[in-house]
Order: sequence, then structure tokens, then C-alpha cells
Amino acid sequence: MSSSDAAVVDTTANPPKQPSKRGKSKETRTLTRESDSLDDRVGVMEDSVARVEERYSVISQHVGMMEDGLQAMEDSVAAAMATFRHQLEEFRRDLARRDDERKAIVEDLVTRGDEVEDLKMRVTILEKAMARGAEAKRLGLTLEKDASRIKAVNSEPRPIARVAKGVEIAIGPSDPRDGLPSLIEGGTYATLVGAELHGRVSTVHGSNVSGRAEGPNSYCPATLRGEGQGVRSWCRSRCGLQGQGTGPIAREGTTDRADGYALSLVHPISLSSSSRSTAASPSPAAAARLRHRLSAAFVVAAAAKMVKAYLRYEPALAFGVITSGDANICYDPSGRHLLAPALDKFALWDLKKGLPTTTFSPSASPSSSSHSLAIASGHADGSIRLWDCEKGTCEATLNGHKSAATVLRYNHAGSLLASGSKDCDVILWDVVGKSGEAFASAAHRDQVTDLSFIDSGKKLVTCSKDKFMRVWDLETQHCIQIVGGHHTEIWSLDVDPKERHNAEATDKVQDKWEILKQFGEIQRKSKYRVASVRFDKSGSLLACQVAGKAVEIYRVLDDSEAMRKSKRRLHRKKEKVLAKSVVEGNENGSVIDPLSSQEVQHPTIVVSDVFKFLRNLPASNKICSIAFCPNSPPKGALAVLTLSLNNNMLETHLVDSSDSSKSSKMNSVELQGHRSYIRSVALNSESNLLMSTSHNAVKIWNPSTGACLRTIDSEYGLSSCFVPGNRYALVGTKNGKLEIIDIGSGSLTEVVEAHAGPIRSIVPIPDENGSISGRGFVTGSADKDVKFWEYQILQTPDSGSKKLSVANVRTLKMNDDVLVVSISPNGKYIAVALLDCTVKVFFVDTLKYFQHLYGHKLPVFCMDFSSDGDLLVTGSADKNLRIWGLDFGDIRRSIFAHADSVMDVKFVKNTHYMFSVGKDRLVKYWDADKFELLLTLEGHHDEVSCLAVSNRGDFIVTGSHDRSIRRWDRTEEPLFIEEERGKRLEEMFDSDLDNSADNRYAPKEVVPEEGSVGVPGKKTQESLTAADVIIDALDTAEEEIKRINQYKEDQSHGQETEFQPNVLMRGHPPSDFVLHALSNVPANDVEQMLLSLPFSDALKLMSYLREWALIPDKVELVCRVCTVLLQTHHNQLTTTVAARPMLMSLKDILHERVKECKDTVGFNLAAMDHLKELMSMKSDALFRDAKATLMEIRMQQSKRTDRREINEKRKKKKHKVSAVAQAAA
Repeated sequence: MSSSDAAVVDTTANPPKQPSKRGKSKETRTLTRESDSLDDRVGVMEDSVARVEERYSVISQHVGMMEDGLQAMEDSVAAAMATFRHQLEEFRRDLARRDDERKAIVEDLVTRGDEVEDLKMRVTILEKAMARGAEAKRLGLTLEKDASRIKAVNSEPRPIARVAKGVEIAIGPSDPRDGLPSLIEGGTYATLVGAELHGRVSTVHGSNVSGRAEGPNSYCPATLRGEGQGVRSWCRSRCGLQGQGTGPIAREGTTDRADGYALSLVHPISLSSSSRSTAASPSPAAAARLRHRLSAAFVVAAAAKMVKAYLRYEPALAFGVITSGDANICYDPSGRHLLAPALDKFALWDLKKGLPTTTFSPSASPSSSSHSLAIASGHADGSIRLWDCEKGTCEATLNGHKSAATVLRYNHAGSLLASGSKDCDVILWDVVGKSGEAFASAAHRDQVTDLSFIDSGKKLVTCSKDKFMRVWDLETQHCIQIVGGHHTEIWSLDVDPKERHNAEATDKVQDKWEILKQFGEIQRKSKYRVASVRFDKSGSLLACQVAGKAVEIYRVLDDSEAMRKSKRRLHRKKEKVLAKSVVEGNENGSVIDPLSSQEVQHPTIVVSDVFKFLRNLPASNKICSIAFCPNSPPKGALAVLTLSLNNNMLETHLVDSSDSSKSSKMNSVELQGHRSYIRSVALNSESNLLMSTSHNAVKIWNPSTGACLRTIDSEYGLSSCFVPGNRYALVGTKNGKLEIIDIGSGSLTEVVEAHAGPIRSIVPIPDENGSISGRGFVTGSADKDVKFWEYQILQTPDSGSKKLSVANVRTLKMNDDVLVVSISPNGKYIAVALLDCTVKVFFVDTLKYFQHLYGHKLPVFCMDFSSDGDLLVTGSADKNLRIWGLDFGDIRRSIFAHADSVMDVKFVKNTHYMFSVGKDRLVKYWDADKFELLLTLEGHHDEVSCLAVSNRGDFIVTGSHDRSIRRWDRTEEPLFIEEERGKRLEEMFDSDLDNSADNRYAPKEVVPEEGSVGVPGKKTQESLTAADVIIDALDTAEEEIKRINQYKEDQSHGQETEFQPNVLMRGHPPSDFVLHALSNVPANDVEQMLLSLPFSDALKLMSYLREWALIPDKVELVCRVCTVLLQTHHNQLTTTVAARPMLMSLKDILHERVKECKDTVGFNLAAMDHLKELMSMKSDALFRDAKATLMEIRMQQSKRTDRREINEKRKKKKHKVSAVAQAAA
């Protein structure tokens, strides 16, 4: 039994005793007394609670009063703090400006002091040299002085028979890449007498001079003898001066060093009769003669500590992009040219020739406005540029959107431009005034996808991804209608020229939007969404671009055709209903007509009656944009449609009513660019031919002009190089084949099965002197093999001509995939990068292992040797560049180079400068000796995959995944490291201004109400600069007014003083000076400039408006300034008592001036209309549209002919059906 069971048994055996009645009564009385006492206590507690609640209510009232007081105190403190911050910011700005001025003055003083000391040093040294007496006279040495420098020259050419005595020599370490121009200026000078020979000279003999050179870049070490005193000395690059012997030139056993100094590089010079000696580089023959006899001259050399300067590279040319898929294409009004976007620029294409006629680049300088065709382009930074089509220059840049512009539309007159953006805003721009006229802030809740003008340009229809359309009244600048009903995003809309129909693109094509009524939907058969809809010029065709490889063409029927089609539809419907009724039958045997007579006579037209599916227009690739040609189509066609494809190609198709299976392509533009990513680029030995490879073609370009010279069909090319002689080229493909291309004929001569995996690297084998000859080449592949090849000339048995072939001679087996191969310039070493993140170096002749370089965390994608073979640079997917020394395999420096993988790196020939490219879209220029970033080049819009450097280093070429090839040229502009570092810091500072600590606690910008109208524009550097100019002009004018008042007051007191006007005002009165500064602000930046003005300066500016309003040409500017300032500072102006008289005076005068201007403009418009009528009466304008009318008549006749043929076919078909039915009966 369990313990619980035992407990139950015990409890049952001993039951509890029952209490007695007497005890129960006592207990009841006790409980009664206790309950009474509890009731009393409860009452007392309730009274206490009531008193506590009263006290709590009183305390709550006091707390509320305290909170109100605290809130008022907080508001006052916040206002005081805002005022304090504003004053502090002004004080900081003034302090920084004064500090900059002080620094500039100090730097100028230091510079002038250095120049004075420099001139003193030059004078001292050269005067000592001139004081040598007879020796200077014997050499014919004279001293020339001018404002910039002082130097000694040979005024009389005389041979040097012996060496001058008692002359000091200062020689220090030098850099062979430093030229003479960068070493002329300095503070420490010395005089060198003797002969210098630059280059490698083994022995120099002569009657007075002999010597020996050591080192590849050393100066001529010579033994100088003269008048019984012999001196033996030699100088080595970077080693200082070493000498032995007796005499004043050098002391025995001494070594002098001067770090940071260099000896000026001077070639042997030949003296002439002119007063100035000229330096000439010796030819090889002259150098050979100098080994036996050396003619020298007196040379003044400058050794100075200098800041090293480099030469800047700048973008020069971009080619290879025909069209980009992020923007639309369109025809010009003449229909002869097509505008196609190409990344950051766009081109005007002649489709018949397949060549661009004009290229519009953002770097084009602004020009004055003209009356030629105006083009507007929207860019990813939100800016909109206006271009002159004839000049190809940018007239103005409009800044208003905060994000990328997505749609642009001109009105019919071309005076207004509407733009939509990803920031959900719609801006209406005044093209003539180049400013924003109206601004619909937050017009939609998502990206604005399309817009169009309707009602003769009085209204604007916009659509967005938020599934809504909005109709805007441009006169009242308000949204008058919101149209819903779409289930997905609206991608496009268009209005036919007659404004009968309005089509939008969503998952279905919508049609015929009246103000509040929907017309209907077109049921499409395609499963792809609609990307764009466009009407042709006549409005008779509608093109529906789907998100695929086809365009659906619909024919828009006129009213009479739509009515006939509607009647036929109702007739068929009636026949079906009657036939069904006859089959089923009725009880009384009668048949009821389902349609009324009124409905039959006046049928309701639906969408299917107006839009008739014509055909599908197939394309070779996915379509990005479409455009109808405005010209009349060829005979037998309805229209000409041009397609922009996402594979960098343009296609032009004829639209006709034939079967869709028939090809309708007229022409295409495809030769000027690759269809896919560019994987490799290579320059020939003369740098006048460029080869690029992609997935299906190899193209040969002229790098100077960007013209495509040859296009050769190929497989997926990963690597390429030119064969010595520049007649053939080699291409390594993804499937391991090696293709040999004849450049002259543009044909593929041979395909060699070289590897079992992708060939990722092809490198020619150089000679010992660094030149590329016919020794062969090396390929590296993912099949873990490095193969050595040699060239062979074979004779074809058919034609007997010779052709190039290759043969494998050696193979180096590796233990992992080979990613890249590089060979040293002297052909001694070969470096192989493997998939295990290491680089192995072998001897080329024996293929023996030499060094193992490891340190990268991810695989190495690229590497290159310097021209002297001292350095090897590697770039990896770990975003780093590593510079290695080949003597001991030590790593000189690891540099974090790019924000993403490093794709290619190349040294500039004969230097230690190098270029690197990466997936972060940047090209960077480095100094491998100082491990410094020299320059960052931006321009590509996708990852940069390949790089090529010319032999002379005067330009580089890069290829990118954006299908563009860009050339960057070296200029004569000097480049300094410190300046570039400062520029990069300034750019970082400007980019972080919005997130700076000063603005951290600033109030956030209020989000505008959806559909509200505000001032267009955004804050730019130009608008901030303009605001500073206006503030300075206001301060200058205010000081001038005070001086004028003081002068008048002095005159009133009888003080005769002459007033000296401020020369900064250029003779203008204060009001005219401020007006001149305001008129120079670009029209697009006026609003943002006014928004940047403090309230105090805004009041100063408004005080001039009454005077400016009297000038007829400035009424519009005065109204714009007054409107913006009133909207911006409305609250402050209403609370400022001193501003009320000024506002009242403006109210009285502005209305009158605006009315006068309006009357003047109306009178001029009426006069122009009258002149237009007079000119039309005297001209032959009535016959100008004869051709268009004739084409319209022909089109109507062709439509009638088509209808007759269709009716005849239907009659024949009915006749056959009836004949078959009779035969069956």
C-alpha cells in the first residue's frame, strides 16, 4: 500500500469532533463585533482616500501649471539656442575667412622671403664663379640677369683645354626618372666644372679627360687632369661622391652624401656662336664617338631639394556604347536622325549610315542660346541639361530633382518642359527662362514613370508606380483628378496627337480616359507585362512594348470604322442569341428579339471596336525602348519603328499588315560596340591599334578616334595579345581554344585546341633587352598547365600563301588552377598566380623553381613586372595590391587599393608608376616607389575588367562591364601628391556634410503634403556660392550707403572733403551694384540662393525691390524674388514691425508694374498674330501641306481597298459554306 493510501485510512479511522451549540453562539457574536469594527475602519479608510484624491487633484493642477511653464521655458530656450547657433555659425564663418586670409598672407610673405634668399644665394654663387678672373675670361663667361633668374652662359664659344681650378663640386643621390625642368629651382646651389655624359659609358679617353662609368643610370665617372694636377672621381646614382687624388675638386678617401638632393641631368652640349647654349640628346653614333673623345663645356648645375611633380591623366575618349538600356530613344522632328543614350552622354545617329553624327557629352562647355533644335536630357544625379543640337553644346543645367530623372516631355510649343523623378516629384520648367516654373512636391507616393500634356498644354497627366494617375491643372497648379483602378504599377502612358485616346501601360493596356470616365481595357494574349506604349505621329497605330523580345502593334480605327465594327459585333451577337432561342424553343413558340432597335441603330462603341490587333513585331533581344519615326513610311508600310535593345544594339523595323512570321527588319546599328561585357583589351607595339574581346566577337579599334576597324566572329574571348609585327593577334577562349586572327583581312585563320580549360592569360616572351620579338608566348589555363608556344610559318597547299601557326614546345605543370601569368621584361623569370592565393616564380629557361610569394587572402587576378625587373605587383580579390621585390621575394608594401576586387594592374614602361582597375568602377594611378596614390579616375558605370597601357605611357585604355572602352590621356598639367590628397579629403568632407555633428540636432525637414506645390530646385555648390556673392554685395552696398550719408552729413556741417567711391563697386550706385550681382545669378539657382539667405539679409534685399520695380526689364526678377522671400519668411515678416511699411509699398507698386508688363506682352502677341496673318496672305503657305494631305488621301484609299478585299473574302466564305450546306441537305 502506498503512503497516500495509508493517509486516507488514518483519517477515516479518527473522525473530527463536532462543536457544541454553545460554542457556536459565542463564535457568532465574536464575528459580529469584528464585522462592525471592520465597517468602521472601512469608512475611515474611504474618508482618507477621498482626502488623498482631493490632494492629488490639487497636486496634478500644480504639476500641469509647472509643465506649461517648463514648456514655455523650453520654447524660449530653443529659440535662444537657435539664435545663438545662427550667430555662432556666422562668427565661425567670419573667423574661418579671416584665418584663411591670414594664412594666405603668411604664405605669401614666406614665399617672397624664400625668393629673396634664393636670389641672394644665386648672386653670391655666380659672383664667386665670375670672380675667378682669368679663367672666366678665358672661357668667355658672362653673367645674365633678369627678373626671374640669374645664370652664367658662354657668350663666346671656345674649346676647353684644361679644367678650371678651385671650383666646388656638390653631387648627391639622384632619381633617373627626374628630368632637368623639375630640378632647376631650389635654395642650395653649387658649381660643377667638367664634363657630364648621361647613360652607360664604359671608357672615355682623351687628352685631358678620361673615365669609367658604373651602374645603369650613373653619370660619367671621369678622371680630370689639368696643369699637372690629376684628379680621379666618379659619381654613382644614389651613392653620393667618391674620389681620390689631390687637387681642389675632391679630397682623398672622402665620401659626401646629401639625402634629398640631386644633380641636374645635362647631356653633352656643343657650343655655338649664340649667347645661349642648347642641350641636345646624343644619338647612338655620337655616344660611340664620345667614348673616344669628349668635348665639354662649363656647366652651372643646380642641386636642390624639390617636391616631386607628376603628370596628370584625364579622360579623353569613350566609345563602344551604342545605346544604354536605362533611358529612352527618340527621333528628331525631321525624322532623319535618332537620339540614343550612351551612359553619361548621348549621340545623334544616322541610321542609314550606321554612324553617329554628333555626340553630346556632359563635359561640353555652355554656349549662348540659339534658335536651333533644343534637346533635353535627364541624368542620374537629378540634373536636367538643355543642349543645342547644331553646336552639340550644353546651354544650361537645371537642378531641381533630388534623385534620378525618369521622364521628360516638352509641350507642343516647346516652351515648357515637364520632368518626373524617382523622388516622386514633378517639375515644370520654363525652357526660355531656364528655371522651374511650378513644383509638385510628392506628386505621387512612388517613382513617376511617365507624363504627358493634354488639353492644348493646359493640363498635365502623370502616372506612377503607386498605381494611380493624376491630372494637374497648370493654371491653378493643383491636382484636379486622381484616377485609380490599376492593380499593378503603371509603367507608361501616351496620348494620341488628336487627344482622343490616352493609353497607359500596366499589366493591361488602358484606353480613352475622359476626365472622370474609363473607356475600357484591351485584353492582351501575352503573359509579359507592358513596359511602354507609344502612338505614331498620325495616331493610327499603337505600339505596346512588352518586357520581352516583342512589340505588339495595334491599329487605331477611326469613328466610322469603329461604328461599323460595333454594328457587326452586335449583329453577330443577335444572330447567336436568336439561333440559341430557336434551338431551345419557347413554350408559346415565339422568339424574342434580344436587342432593341435603338441599340442597333446607335450602338455603344467599346475598346475592342477601336483597337484592332495588327501583328507581333519580334526582336533579336530584349527590348528597352521604342520610338516611331515621324516621317512618312515607305510604300506598302504603315510606319517605321526603331527598337533599343539591351545588348547594345539598335534595330529599325517596318510595320505592315503582313504575317508576323515574316522578318520586318530594315537595318541595325551593331558594329560600333560589343553585345556583352568586355573581357580583355590589348594594344599593339605601336599603340595605334586596340583589340577588345567579348563573348562572341573580337573588335579592332583605332584608339585615337574610337572607330571600329574590324569585327571578327569569335568564341568567348578571355585574353588576347598582338603577335610581333602587328599583322596577327591571338585570342584565348573560355573553352580552351587558341584563335589566330589575321588583322588585315579581319578573318580567323586557325583555331588550336590548346587547353582543356579556359585560357585566362596570354603573355609574349620578351628578349633579354626587353623588346618583343618572335620568341613565342606563354598561355595559362584553368587546366593547371602553363604552356610555352613558338610561332611557325606554314604554306597552304591550295593557294600557296603563307599563314601563321603555333606549336607547343614546353609545358609547366602546376598543382592548382592558373589564373594569370606574367614574364619579366628581360625574359628571365615567369610568375604564375594560382587559385590557392599564392604566386610562384620560375626560371624561364630551365623552368626551375625560384621563389614562392604568399600573403594574399583571396586569389590573385592580375600582376605585372616593372620595366627594370626590380618589382612585381599583384592584385587580388582581397582588394589589395602587393608590391614584391624579386631579389629576395620580400614584400615591399601591401596597399588597400580598391573597395572591391582588383581586376587588372599594369606598370607604365620605364617607370615605377602603375595603374590599377577594380570592380568599384575606378581607375587608380600609383607610385610604386613611394607607395602613394597619385590620382583616381572616375567615369565607368560598371566594374572595370581590363586595362592596357601604351608603350610611351602617354595614354591608357580601360574596358568595363558597361560595354564602354575609355581612353585616358596624359597631359602637361603637373600633379602633386599633397594637393590630390587635400582634394580627396575635401570631397569626403563635402559628402559627409549632411551627417555632420553640427546638423545632428537640427530640426528635420518637414515632409511635404502629397500633391503640394512648392519652389523647385535643390541646394548645390553654385547656389551656395551665389548666396555668398549676394551677401557680400549687400554688405558692400550697406557700407557704401553709410559712407555716402556720412559724406552728406559732413557737407551739411560745412566740412569740405572729397568723396572717394569704393572701387569694388565699379562706379555703380549701391542699388545698381546689388542688382548687377543678383542678375548674374543663373535663373535656375535664384530660388535656392534666396532660400540660403538669412532673414536679416533677406530684409536688406527686399528694401531694394521697390526701386528695382521701376525698371521695366527687371519686373519679372523682382516678382520672383519677392514671391520666394514672402513664402520663405512669412512668419518673421508678419511679426517684424519695421517690415510693414516696406511690404505696403511693394503691394502698391508691384500690381501696377505687373499689369503694365502684362498689357505690353498682350499687345506684342496681338501684333505678332497680325503680322503672321499678313505674311500667310502673301506667302504660299496654303500649298505647304499638300504632300501630307496627299499621303492622307492615299492612306484612306488603301484602307478602303483593304475593306473591300476583306468583304469579298467574307462573301466567298459564306458562299462556300452555303454551298456545302445545300450539298449536305
